[in-house]
Amino acid sequence: FSARVAGIVGTEARYGASAEVTGALPAPGVAGRLGVFYEEQNTPRIGSRSEVLILDGGLKVDLPLGELVFQATHYDQNLPGNRLRGVPADNLGRFLTDRRWNHNEPGDFLRLEANVVQASWSAAPSDTLSMNAAVRYSDGLETQKYHEPFGLFDSDADGVVDSSRRQYRDQIRDQSNWSLGANLIWSFDLGPVESRLLAGADWFTNELDFQSRGANGGVRFTPTAPSPLSLVKPVYGVSPVASYVLPAYSLSVTETERAGGYLLYEATVGPLIGTLGARYDSFEDVSGATTFEDDALTWRAGLVYRVRPDVSLYGQWAQSFEPQGVSSQTPLAGGPFEPTEGEMFEGGLKSELVGGRVQGAAAIYHITRTNILQADPRGDVGNDGVNDLVAFGEITSKGLELDLTADVTPDWVLTASYAYNDTKITADNGRTSLTNSVGDRFANAPEHTVGFWTRYQFPDLGLALALGGDYVDVRRSLSNQKVRPYLVLDASIIYTRGPWRALVRIDNLTDEVYAASGFIDRTGHFPGAPRSVFLELSRQW
Repeated sequence: FSARVAGIVGTEARYGASAEVTGALPAPGVAGRLGVFYEEQNTPRIGSRSEVLILDGGLKVDLPLGELVFQATHYDQNLPGNRLRGVPADNLGRFLTDRRWNHNEPGDFLRLEANVVQASWSAAPSDTLSMNAAVRYSDGLETQKYHEPFGLFDSDADGVVDSSRRQYRDQIRDQSNWSLGANLIWSFDLGPVESRLLAGADWFTNELDFQSRGANGGVRFTPTAPSPLSLVKPVYGVSPVASYVLPAYSLSVTETERAGGYLLYEATVGPLIGTLGARYDSFEDVSGATTFEDDALTWRAGLVYRVRPDVSLYGQWAQSFEPQGVSSQTPLAGGPFEPTEGEMFEGGLKSELVGGRVQGAAAIYHITRTNILQADPRGDVGNDGVNDLVAFGEITSKGLELDLTADVTPDWVLTASYAYNDTKITADNGRTSLTNSVGDRFANAPEHTVGFWTRYQFPDLGLALALGGDYVDVRRSLSNQKVRPYLVLDASIIYTRGPWRALVRIDNLTDEVYAASGFIDRTGHFPGAPRSVFLELSRQW
């Protein structure tokens, strides 16, 4: 038996509570779990909020041939004042207005109600054989009624962009999916070779009904269409949504099916561990009268050399094949699209020194991927209320990653990481003229990132202090605008007394104004959240 309750309160009118209980039930070999989570808060943008409710329950049954687990989860998410895009920025990456600017009307919203039911089984008939299988069903209804930025303009002809056209979008996504998966792991010896074999298969199907309609606004006020919105002094409700002239809903039905099977063999001989694997994938996407299908066989191989028990060298090679998401395949978004394919080479070192108190890792890599989908810089090309996508021809990433974790003292832990990433567009798609061209850095891929986190505890006081930070180097947006570098610090204080625990956390300690990522010029950069503080109080049984 265990139970936990927690309550949270913070800035931006944040409050919430959660409870969870797990324990044995009267029936032999049966245990249950119940959980509930609710949280509500303002989000940093003007007039936007977030309300989330999650209900979760499960049963675990011990059987003569393994363990059976059932789980059911209900999600209810309401986001008033959404769907959020970015805040317009200039070519030097500086916001043209306050980071809290919101292009949505107060009555706009996103609403998602979803249910997930799943069952899983696992068994280990012997010390050398284990098996598992799972089936999952989910359905979700998502309603979106929001205003989309539709183009910046200079409203008073003074040479300064100060307003945004808007498009109203009314969308309903109703989808359901099934998935199945099964694995078998067999351990055996082939003479001096310790062997393990993994065999598995998975299957997934999804059906999406997408209804949409919308209205385009201009640079002047019109009562029957979205009014333009000032970047500096936004005035909402100028033209009510109820007065918009909207067409009938258009309906797009998309069906998708994925299937795969795989084998992976692992062999250990002395200090060497080798792996060799293969996976077969097939898929079929149907969107209206358009059908797109493909299949592929991909491979992977790896080798680990244990120089000594606490130091290992490794290298690996892998291919990848990933069909695009079902919602991306609709012709409204420019689909269907070819699958994303890739190849990776990686080598490195991992170590646990000083009795495990210092753990380090270093890796170099070379990754090539084709047909990566990104937002089309031209936006809604078909003027159909759906932002178009575009597939980049080829993206190549080369880089280095370093990670260090150290128990400096029994009460002081420190982690640090550094990554160098040279990611460039190395081929175009041969069809679409993009702002980002061959030889340019790929959008939102920083060349340098640095992170750290440290925690010091005072055991006699039940107190711990933590501080962390992330530095992200300069990047380019999809419209080739600069995305400025930033350093964000977070801090927390944790106090524990018996079963009680109190956590105070401050995110963005210095209230840095920054863009978390870039997008396209008409929607701007996505602003990072301002400084926020919250207190969580919990009790454990």
